[in-house]
Amino acid sequence: FLPMTQAGAMADDVEALQKGIVMVLPKDGKGHAILFFDRIRAKPTVASRDVVLRLMFYTLQVITEGDESTSQSEGFVMIKNLQGFDLYQHHDRIFSELEMTLLRDCFPAKLKAFHFCAGSGRSVIELLLPVVKQIAGKYIRMHMVCHTGTINDIVRQLEAYHLDHQHLSPHVGGDFTDTHVLQLLHERDVFERKIRDELS
Repeated sequence: FLPMTQAGAMADDVEALQKGIVMVLPKDGKGHAILFFDRIRAKPTVASRDVVLRLMFYTLQVITEGDESTSQSEGFVMIKNLQGFDLYQHHDRIFSELEMTLLRDCFPAKLKAFHFCAGSGRSVIELLLPVVKQIAGKYIRMHMVCHTGTINDIVRQLEAYHLDHQHLSPHVGGDFTDTHVLQLLHERDVFERKIRDELS
């Protein structure tokens, strides 16, 4: 098997990584790693189901590795952008089942909180969340938090959970831009190549 690195198993997905569909954000005010997932941009025309799952697997690996990682002991936080969700464009029950299995069962790190940023649309609250809660299982269901309203409303709600501007993607009102994403990926690639060279 190829190593789970940008030069290895993720080589064909680097462009998708650079789009920031799934990315690691700066730690929250309590020191938890943050995984951001933009469900709105994760459409089949942009990235297939398999690609998005690989992006999630890779970023989960990133937050659980390294000397500075506390994710295995302290857990991590996930933020999912659903603003502008369209049932016909974005809903994929098979993906949702695989996503929940990945978050719940596949990594040695506990999900501390799962923030759904739903915006002002009713389809997420009335149609999607009941389905997701059924799929998620008890543990994840108990850690879900749904944020609604305008982008400013959502930012204020997230601040109550020690998540302020520097911890958030611009898609949910934050300051972590695509430039930051590219810099983080570059630093990660350098780290991965260094480890590869040490092992070779």
